[in-house]
Amino acid sequence: MAYAPATDVGTLKLLTTTPTSWLLSGVTSVGSWTTTTAFRVWSPLGTKALYLQGAIVFSGNGVIDYVDAYFRKTGSGHSANQTENPIFDFAYLNLGAGINAYAFAPLIVLCDSNRDIDYQTLTGGSLYATILGYFS
Repeated sequence: MAYAPATDVGTLKLLTTTPTSWLLSGVTSVGSWTTTTAFRVWSPLGTKALYLQGAIVFSGNGVIDYVDAYFRKTGSGHSANQTENPIFDFAYLNLGAGINAYAFAPLIVLCDSNRDIDYQTLTGGSLYATILGYFS
């Protein structure tokens, strides 16, 4: 039996105290990678991956709506469509104008040695994320 390549990220440590607000809050980065340092203070040196709660919010416009966000380890150089990156997306058909849609998902994202990650939204919407734990 063949298995896909995997990265050993150690053991999951859940935070006993979590942030009281979103560390990424309503950000957009349509079509370009943006680095965030927001998770550094919540994870120690030696962290290999972050366990996040993510959310995407968008407003309908009466036509087919599709929203997506991608994450990657800072400095990895991977494009949005490569499978190492968590893909977070959803669609609504003909969501009426002025109606907000929300999607939530847990995410595990590889991070660099500074505990930084990159994010990108490709079709709009606002991205939110907070940390629940880390792997080391």
